[in-house]
Amino acid sequence: MPGKWFQSKVPLRSKGRAIIKMKEEIKKCILKLYPSGRFEEKNADMLLKGDYLNSIYDFLKRITSIGNINYVPKASSPNEPALSFVVTLKGDPDFNEWENFSDEEKIQWLKMANRKYTNLWLFFSRIYPVYEYDFDFWSFKAETGQLNYESDYETSDNRWDPFLENTRKILEEYKTQRIALEELLEEVDFVKEEYFEDEDDSESRMKKSIRKYRNTNVYQCLFQ
Repeated sequence: MPGKWFQSKVPLRSKGRAIIKMKEEIKKCILKLYPSGRFEEKNADMLLKGDYLNSIYDFLKRITSIGNINYVPKASSPNEPALSFVVTLKGDPDFNEWENFSDEEKIQWLKMANRKYTNLWLFFSRIYPVYEYDFDFWSFKAETGQLNYESDYETSDNRWDPFLENTRKILEEYKTQRIALEELLEEVDFVKEEYFEDEDDSESRMKKSIRKYRNTNVYQCLFQ
């Protein structure tokens, strides 16, 4: 699942990211989007529109004209806090093709290519002008005969370097940046996420589901 690595204990590196002090600006935008303090209750009127959305689609036109890539937009509702696109390098199956492959077809492709299949999930926040991405990797494990899936926010495959560098440069023109991981992982104690936890009921001797609340983080508030 894209974004899953944010919930794991990964090294906090900031390669290719803007390390700038935007916490107060981001905090103000998050407060406007979640005025009730509940993660499930968004004020969609505060989502960025107009020129900002136009800049994203202008970026996509520019990056496809100079980069060796294809992209597939992911369906989203008008009120979602982020726009998502799945990017692949030309010559590889695009995301929709890969998703429609059977496991046998995926294994056949991986054997013939003799490398991992990689796609990049590119996210644009509609709460504050920042973007984020992570990679999906598919490989074939000969010892098990099974497909293997991994997700990470970096890749050692240097074929992606031109795309990542051009993305950074073009989006900087639009004042849209990729911020530090430390900031994305920072807890937001003024926006709570609802969850349920099973607890033993001493009277009925059965488990009951208890509604609870926990802090969110900047990544969740900006992109989910």
